[in-house]
Amino acid sequence: MNEGKKEITIEPMDNFPVIKDLIVDLDSVYRKMNMITPRVTPPEEVIQGKAETRLKPEDQKELWGFAQCIICGLCYSACPVVETNKDFLGPAVLAMVYRFSADPRDTLGKKRVEIVDDPIIGIWNCRVAGSCSFVCPRNVDPSLAIQRLKEVSMK
Repeated sequence: MNEGKKEITIEPMDNFPVIKDLIVDLDSVYRKMNMITPRVTPPEEVIQGKAETRLKPEDQKELWGFAQCIICGLCYSACPVVETNKDFLGPAVLAMVYRFSADPRDTLGKKRVEIVDDPIIGIWNCRVAGSCSFVCPRNVDPSLAIQRLKEVSMK
């Protein structure tokens, strides 16, 4: 950097294959996301229209911050674990797992927690660097979600 001059370097995100210029391939994130069924799966009675489930305001307040993820990939780019373990599900997917498994309307919570309890791809690989939460443009806190998933997994 020159004295008195500020230079900005613009580069593609780390930990992703570069397609062209600043464009990176996020396919690995989308594949990992599909592993966890990224949507609320209500009970059969609700699907059949025989019952209704509502989200309580306190539950909504808890889940709202984790639902704000725009899947931009910045958390993956900042994650030191993703850099060394390409199989790691990563911050955004793990935050989604928490968001859906903590939703009282969902029936797949236990199954999702079992998936992320895996020693190679799951929550136990997170080293709590916190860089994922620091870089998030929507103030999602994937690091907190991962720690909460660890608590759920230990129960």
